[in-house]
Amino acid sequence: MQQKEIKERLVLKPYIKKKIKECLWVIIFFLIGMILVKEHPTMKNTLKENIYEKSIPMTEARKIYQKYISTKEEKKEESVFEEKLQVKKQEQTETGVKLTVLKKETIPNLESGIIVLIEPKKIMIEQVDGVSAIYENIESKEYKLYDYIEKGEILGEAVEDQIQVSFEKKGKYYDYKNYL
Repeated sequence: MQQKEIKERLVLKPYIKKKIKECLWVIIFFLIGMILVKEHPTMKNTLKENIYEKSIPMTEARKIYQKYISTKEEKKEESVFEEKLQVKKQEQTETGVKLTVLKKETIPNLESGIIVLIEPKKIMIEQVDGVSAIYENIESKEYKLYDYIEKGEILGEAVEDQIQVSFEKKGKYYDYKNYL
């Protein structure tokens, strides 16, 4: 019995050492990568282009990037768009709210996030709080899939005189009053 316990300890100890070494290598490569990104603008641009623009939605990684890596020259200027959305009438629907606006009116983005769906007359933004905002009857020509858009930036124009805005997370729709 005692011999079996000693063998288990001997087998377990190299396994733990191996996992610790792997973790240390990952940390070392990550730190070297961060130093290279900080020192070489081309490496930073390559990383930004391949991961932040062509990859899956990465709002958390985007926040870290802006906080620690982004330089002041690279940061966007503050949005000049201060005008509120002019709503003539709002009507609650099962999934959100239908807003009556002027045709071709510019629609501001309600919260910062990444564009995860662009279809004709439909845009979905995964916001930094994890809630997806779905805008319908809106058309945007200047954004593409996985672009990061700040709060208050002009999202697009109303195609018709009514737009639909819904807020959902994991299949559950939220009350629009919390967001408008």
